[in-house]
Amino acid sequence: MVYLNPNPIAFSIGAVSVRWYGLIAALGLLLGYFLAPYIAKCVFKDNDAEIYQNAIIISAVFGIIGARILYVMLTWSYFRENPTYIIRIWDGGLSFHGGLILGLIALYAYSRIAKKNFFRITDAVAAPVAFALGFGRIGNIMNSEILGRACYHCWFNFTFADGIPRYPIQLYSFFHHMILAALIVYLMLRFRKTGVGTLAFLTFYSLFRFIVEFFRLEPVVVGGLDLAQLVSIPIILIAGYFLYKITFGKSKPKEKTSSENNKEEPIKEKDAEKESKEDFKEKDNN
Repeated sequence: MVYLNPNPIAFSIGAVSVRWYGLIAALGLLLGYFLAPYIAKCVFKDNDAEIYQNAIIISAVFGIIGARILYVMLTWSYFRENPTYIIRIWDGGLSFHGGLILGLIALYAYSRIAKKNFFRITDAVAAPVAFALGFGRIGNIMNSEILGRACYHCWFNFTFADGIPRYPIQLYSFFHHMILAALIVYLMLRFRKTGVGTLAFLTFYSLFRFIVEFFRLEPVVVGGLDLAQLVSIPIILIAGYFLYKITFGKSKPKEKTSSENNKEEPIKEKDAEKESKEDFKEKDNN
């Protein structure tokens, strides 16, 4: 059992307080800023580092905005009574799927502006985003948020200020994000196909999230599953199908078009004429 009562404030400068959550988020952003161009260079032989550095910043900014918007929508009963708290993202309160949606929309718009393949951009930022999300779980510990279900008999648990021993859900999530990032990089390096990193992120993030949610303190929606698990199911099926298709699926041989067949016919005719001339010469010699 680990008793935790962390101070969310790392340090203060005058009236300004800097929180651990913000510091850790900044560290994740900095890591992604340098890691995304390196991945693009190793996998796609793409040296346009600025494109991928901008993509990390865009995904972070719009991801946070989207995550906050969805969180506020899901907990509107609280924010309706406390509207000034909507902008206090440093206190925590982000919903991943909101960040995913708005982040992808922003990256798509940026890919059109930069004239770069959308999936190549999302592939390059997939692993850095997974790392950043993992670091964010350490920030959740410092904010005493995203709590696990009560766990009185498990051999290792976290006990916060409420005195209830709980599953260390933050550590579970931290490790599953680290595994996710490593898996994305491995699959990208092995197959080197555009879209693998993006689909691997969607598939395995959703799969890991589905499993971890069983230990998380969240309201059940239906069938013993919470909202995140219900959303994860179709993502696992759809993204997993396309991931398998472009990695392990057998590609069908390319059918010849009519124009290609027409090109081959004159060649065959020429070969036939050549053979007939050779036969004619042999007869003359005889």
